[in-house]
Amino acid sequence: MLLRHLKIIFVALTFFLSGSCRSSPALDDSDFSVILADAYIQLHLDYYFVSNGDSHRIGSYDAGGVCVQSLDSSSVILTVNHFCNGQDSAEVHDLMSRGLIWREGIAKSLSGQSSNVMKVIASSPENDLCLVQIKEFDCSPVQGIQDISVAHLFDPIINIGAPLAIFNAEPRSLLFRQVGTWSGYCNDTCNMPDTLMKPENFIAHSIPTSLGQSGSPIFMGRNLFSIQVANISSIDNFGIGACPIMISNFLDINGIDIQILE
Repeated sequence: MLLRHLKIIFVALTFFLSGSCRSSPALDDSDFSVILADAYIQLHLDYYFVSNGDSHRIGSYDAGGVCVQSLDSSSVILTVNHFCNGQDSAEVHDLMSRGLIWREGIAKSLSGQSSNVMKVIASSPENDLCLVQIKEFDCSPVQGIQDISVAHLFDPIINIGAPLAIFNAEPRSLLFRQVGTWSGYCNDTCNMPDTLMKPENFIAHSIPTSLGQSGSPIFMGRNLFSIQVANISSIDNFGIGACPIMISNFLDINGIDIQILE
């Protein structure tokens, strides 16, 4: 028991000393439980091709998301545009309009909720942001978006996500917590994966990232700081995320008001 207590103290001291001179709010176990259980949402899309009355799955895509609004009969989840619309080329749209391709989505929370009624209600390709409405689904929205003007380079950040879509709900929970630091603002050297994405709208970080983590929330203290967008595979621990200012603006334009907090 003493060894366990010493280990907890050591981890807490390591986290504290890794921050900047500014005091960053520490996350205790209760904070993590709220973030994990109420904010993170696992998203999945299947694409089907319909031919001669039969349907055949032609693709499957996964992403994370974060709850930003919960109403009486539905919730709104923030995720990445390349999950919502990235596979929908002009050809795919044409086939969908003719009923030859259709897609089916499912959303799951760590608490075990699930819904297959998922609708894209807004998107911003230049910021790689998307809002998905999920019917008959309840979650607790994040309470604040980080004020980046008071953040410092190398401040600690935390990602809650599912690399390679490795996820499972309670009671046999499976989800990952990755830690890193804010590395600054992106520029042309970030090598954005889509020409529609403007580098100045994104931040860089040192959280380990892989496929399946796109859309998953990144927190600074208790506030939403970013969502995971991409990585540079040739560089270890080089992640790209949406800028908190762009997230706040996107939500505001779509009628979702979340405070900007220090």
